[in-house]
Amino acid sequence: MALVEHEDRWSTVSQGGSIERVCIDWAITLLIRADDEEFTVRIEESVSLRDPAGVDARLTPTDEPSNLAPILRLLRRSAVRVDAFKDGRLEIETSEGDLLTVLASEDFEPWEISGPYDTRLVSTPDKAVSVWRPSKAG
Repeated sequence: MALVEHEDRWSTVSQGGSIERVCIDWAITLLIRADDEEFTVRIEESVSLRDPAGVDARLTPTDEPSNLAPILRLLRRSAVRVDAFKDGRLEIETSEGDLLTVLASEDFEPWEISGPYDTRLVSTPDKAVSVWRPSKAG
C-alpha cells in the first residue's frame, strides 16, 4: 500500500485503485485493491456519502441494514483517492464522483485502514490519526 504523508493528511491511493468488496455487519468494510496490493477500510461510525449529483446520504453502520444500501454503489468503482486527514477525518473519492466522508470522533475510533506489511492507520478519539508503518518484510 503506497502511503504518502502530506502536511495535512496521509494518502493511500492514487489513480487505479478499485473497490473490490463492500461488507456490512456492525460496521462498513471496504476492500480496495491498488498496484497489486489490497487494503481494508473499516468504518464503525456514521458516514456521509455524496453521489455524483451532489446528493448526500447519511449512513450509520448500526442502522437497519436495508438503510445502508447506498454504500453498495461503491462496489467495483475506481477509488481515485483515499485520504486520512491528520484531524481524524477520512475521505474516499471515486472516479465517478462519489465522496465518502467519515468525521473524527472525540469518544471513539470511527475508522481504520489496514494494509500490507502490517501498515495501519487509525482515527483516534483525540481527533488525530495513529500510523503504524513497519518496513516491508523480506
